[in-house]
Amino acid sequence: MAAVKAAEAAIEQLANDRAAGLYSGAMGKHFPRLVREAEAKLETTQEQLNTLSGESRLDFAVLTNPLWARLKWRDANPELKRELVGLAIDRILVTRAPKQGARFDGWSRVNIKWADGSDDYSYPAQRKGALQDIWEGRPNAA
Repeated sequence: MAAVKAAEAAIEQLANDRAAGLYSGAMGKHFPRLVREAEAKLETTQEQLNTLSGESRLDFAVLTNPLWARLKWRDANPELKRELVGLAIDRILVTRAPKQGARFDGWSRVNIKWADGSDDYSYPAQRKGALQDIWEGRPNAA
């Protein structure tokens, strides 16, 4: 997107320079070539942007519906699951066990910092709403 904006700015600068008289006289013979080059650069960068972003918009609405999200999660391959978890979680903190050989208690030892902007560390089952419902495998009643 930055490259497209830069190419658009270059075309605008050419137009401003021409209006200011920079391409009058002998310099004027170079103006058509400079415009063609600038327009070609803009077209190329727009094509690259379209290729990278695709023609369609992504719809994340399905992920806000607990039933659909759970179904999609179940059907997702491991790579997609890793990507989704990476988008939802910023950091996971696991505290030490109270003693060596103690049974692992994830409810008390695992804290998750969510990527939703909140600074609270909480395990999904301690959170309210759809995330808790998905985690515990039940439809959201709300």
